[in-house]
Amino acid sequence: MSLSLELRQKQVLSQRMLQTLNVLQMSTQELESFIEEAALENPVIELSHQHDDSDYSMDENGGKTTEKQLEISRKLEWLESTDFQNRVYYEEDRDSEDPDNYVNRQYSEESLADYLKAQLLFKTYTQLEEGIVEYILNSLDNKGYLVEDADSIAAWFQTDIETVNKIIDDVRALDPAGVCARDLSDCLKIQLERMGSTNELAPQIIENHLPDMAKNHTDSLARKLGCSTAEISEAFDIIRSLNPKPGSYFRCREHLRYITPDIYIIKTESSFEILVNEYRFPAINISVEYKSLLEDTTDKEVKSYLRSKVSEAEALKRNIFQRSETLSKVAKELVIWQKDFFLYGPGHLKPMKLRDLADRVGVHESTISRALNGKYLQCFWGIFPLNYYLVSAIKDDEEISTDSAKTLLRELINHEDKKKPYSDQKLADLLTERGVKISRRTVNKYRVLMEIPDKSGRKIP
Repeated sequence: MSLSLELRQKQVLSQRMLQTLNVLQMSTQELESFIEEAALENPVIELSHQHDDSDYSMDENGGKTTEKQLEISRKLEWLESTDFQNRVYYEEDRDSEDPDNYVNRQYSEESLADYLKAQLLFKTYTQLEEGIVEYILNSLDNKGYLVEDADSIAAWFQTDIETVNKIIDDVRALDPAGVCARDLSDCLKIQLERMGSTNELAPQIIENHLPDMAKNHTDSLARKLGCSTAEISEAFDIIRSLNPKPGSYFRCREHLRYITPDIYIIKTESSFEILVNEYRFPAINISVEYKSLLEDTTDKEVKSYLRSKVSEAEALKRNIFQRSETLSKVAKELVIWQKDFFLYGPGHLKPMKLRDLADRVGVHESTISRALNGKYLQCFWGIFPLNYYLVSAIKDDEEISTDSAKTLLRELINHEDKKKPYSDQKLADLLTERGVKISRRTVNKYRVLMEIPDKSGRKIP
């Protein structure tokens, strides 16, 4: 046995360092709650919702300008009062890796359940039936379909199946047509009956041949049903006029949440203004009373306690300021790098990696990762997660982003001759002619991701 001396470097994160990282990672809503909790735990902290001249914006070139909180609030109110493009609900159950998921949609502020309940106000129900109505309305998914079967509902309320089916029929009779359907076929049939269609083929296709319709197999379906292709096309047109997701216009509590932006980008005549959303949370001040007590007291324990609490408060203020500084720098680099997006909108993103952004800001990748985590940016084009702006390049061409390639691909398909739609290889050739070097296999992958049918599925006789 022997004793040996060894030197070893080991990084140990202090409580202050941990708080710095945690504050940086917080969204605006999380930071607001964190500040409120800190004020409850620390008696020297006084919160004020009136910000002073330290609030600032940053132009495209990174220059700071001090301005009153009133001016910032005015600009934010203006931005939020513009058209619906500046409001977005983020669908959490979609593939987060696909930038096409972050699209702007206009949703009703009212939930589907509330809208349907309002239509039932003049119906008379017993207390038990009212409970069943509430249960059914809250069992509708974001498409408007009923996810519970009648037997399960009857068993839950210990009642007969007839009572449950009667209430289900009441809900199915409401607007929008197709709600409370059991599946897609049921939803379309409800709408077809409601519109009073006399077309005899449409119900058959809805019942048994929706996959053939999705692939646009007009000729083969005409042979199966013993009719002309013109009759099949007419039935297709009727079915396509129906809404497969009647509940999608309404706010869905489970899958949608309203986003509070952490950063605002406002386009001016000559540049972009960057505003970090600080007006939502209160300013932290040190209590004058406790400051005076710290100076006057001779009690060592009281003095030590107050010093530690003042130090904690000042550290929190520094961390919040540092968070704002980092977010401002990140936003500035995003605006510079992705300028075409902020000028022209989705479809104009350039390839950008986490490492690229970290190098431009001058911090470690892990710091950028924390800064982007759970935060959103609002501009004229809508509200987007900060990591939306990190876009990979297509494998075949490092200079073109997947966002740009998909946009151009959709444009080509939208303008093709539907009687002679392009094959994936032809689309790849056309994209290459336009400066986007892409393989047929990649075209196929993007087309599937965007839920665009293949050549036969897009063909119209």
